Amino acid sequence: IAEGAGAEFERLYALAFVALGYLDSGDPDRGFATMDAYYEEARAKGHWHVAQNVTWNDIWTRVHMLRGGLEERLERFSGMPSVPLIALTVASARSYVNKARGELDAAREDAELGIGLNERLGYHKMVWRCQVHLAEVLVELGHTEEARRVLPATSARTELQDIVYDAEAQIRTRLAAGEVADAVELAREALSQGQS
Repeated sequence: IAEGAGAEFERLYALAFVALGYLDSGDPDRGFATMDAYYEEARAKGHWHVAQNVTWNDIWTRVHMLRGGLEERLERFSGMPSVPLIALTVASARSYVNKARGELDAAREDAELGIGLNERLGYHKMVWRCQVHLAEVLVELGHTEEARRVLPATSARTELQDIVYDAEAQIRTRLAAGEVADAVELAREALSQGQS
């Protein structure tokens, strides 16, 4: 439809999500290659919203699939305009990469920065995601009680994908607190949602 209407931004934005479909269907090489192609096209045409979104999805997916290439993806942000949307995405992405590197203090700083930037702009969903990630970092730092205070309740989920976003933090926080039965129940919930 976007192609027929000559809507380049919308076409690229939609195709960037096709890449996630390839990843979810078990074809990660095609998914990552597709993300790279649409990032390059969006960058070349100055569609920075698409370029930052593809880069964020690429980094998030690579971190969770234990894939390399994180430094190169982070570097993509340096060529983007200095606007609030990109600044908050950079903070969040850097936090994930720092956690993957084992640089937990830096990951914490960036997660807290991401929370602040998203709160100022009223991006409640991204505040939620940053809080979830900060809780993961705090658990890794051994600050279980602080992680419990930061971690949003499971009732704060608003979409099915939220179970994927917060499962690790929810489960790890409960395990760190010695709440094994609760952790197992959350794992079962995530598994059942993934099979439906």
